[in-house]
Amino acid sequence: AGLGYVISLIGTQTVITVYTAKKIQLQSTLILLSLFAGTISGIIILFLFSKLDVSFLVIAFIINDISLGYILGKRFFAKYSKYFITQKSLTFGLGLSFYFIWGAEGIILGLALSYIHFVIIIFNILKSSKINFSLLKTHFGFIGNNYSISISGIAKNHLDKIIVLPIIGFELLGNYALALQTYVMLMIFSKIIYNYTLPRDSIGETTTKVKIIALISSVIITLFGVTATPFIIPVIFPEYTEAVIAIQIISLAVIPSTIT
Repeated sequence: AGLGYVISLIGTQTVITVYTAKKIQLQSTLILLSLFAGTISGIIILFLFSKLDVSFLVIAFIINDISLGYILGKRFFAKYSKYFITQKSLTFGLGLSFYFIWGAEGIILGLALSYIHFVIIIFNILKSSKINFSLLKTHFGFIGNNYSISISGIAKNHLDKIIVLPIIGFELLGNYALALQTYVMLMIFSKIIYNYTLPRDSIGETTTKVKIIALISSVIITLFGVTATPFIIPVIFPEYTEAVIAIQIISLAVIPSTIT
């Protein structure tokens, strides 16, 4: 589902955020293209794996990304939080309910339906902007570059595990995966700052002070990751103590990732 969604998402969240902030009316066009590609991906998944719930999940992920990008572009940060929290709550509620009804397979359907409220935003976008392929041509470069970055990102996330597995085996792969998940957690604050500054940067507003705060915070987070990991990991994940050094090393990537 993750691979199908990334391949299908022509209008990435970054593109939607930037164009919404700049009031460039390409949202409906990108929604049409992304949902069309997502439908094809869903049909392929259904044909190959006979998983209708996974096919729905591809569409749900696309709707989620486009909707959140639109909300960020409009700078509706309170609304962003409400939709985000609602989705997580629905994931827990529907996932748990469907698990008891249909078993483990019901969890995927529950996850797909947890994004149902984002359909409201999609309809509002389609009503407020027209489909314009001529305008799409003039902005194809930016859209194409972001799409390429998105594709390379998902390829990197999957290929590294494929390459690492034969070398280190399943046991050490678990330590590697834990280190990557820890890095994602350490980058949460930087991700929030990025989402906050992106729509402002798109229209030329100054965000220097916020970025300085983000940089200082990244240094503090890096120091925390390097110094606290040897004490925290053995307590929370005693079976993954070998991941300590990997987490300390990957913590050093927080600063350059925040800068870029």
